[in-house]
Amino acid sequence: MLNLNLTDEFSNVKQWTGQARPTVWARTGAINFIFDGSGTALVAGQQAKCKVGMPCRITLVEILADFVVGNLGLAGAATFTLLHGSFTDHPGATPLYGAGPVPTLLSGDLGKKSVDFSAWPTQNLHIEDFLYCKLLTVSGGITNITLALTVRIYESGQGWGLGGVVDQASVPLVDDSGNPIVIPG
Repeated sequence: MLNLNLTDEFSNVKQWTGQARPTVWARTGAINFIFDGSGTALVAGQQAKCKVGMPCRITLVEILADFVVGNLGLAGAATFTLLHGSFTDHPGATPLYGAGPVPTLLSGDLGKKSVDFSAWPTQNLHIEDFLYCKLLTVSGGITNITLALTVRIYESGQGWGLGGVVDQASVPLVDDSGNPIVIPG
């Protein structure tokens, strides 16, 4: 059985620098590729696909696994391929991690691992992007494994900044020194 779970979670985080600013909702989400063997060991080759429904940036990549009963050493290992592209790219999508190492759970990771994605060339995802995940290898009696991407959801216009701010009479707004007000993204 293959489960794909895409969630949109909210956390109330105040963001400001210097003097108090209005509260902004920091929205986080999760894109979870869940491979579930329903209690039996997984086999390599299983795949999942999802369409990204919001502009976002990857902020955390984790792997979490469960094992068959009796595997007290939690000695399983697995590797994934994680591809990124558009609908028209299918099946020619490119790896999110570029030429770097594939996301991997090693035998000594005890069923959980935070993946270093700092060198991934693709960390920003866009509306209409597709993600393709494949369980390349799996061993050690893993019965359920999740490749979880935590993302920061961008609000409309976030990151663009805003200049040329004017009042209702179309008079440019300036600070006390006469400099035009610019709202950073």
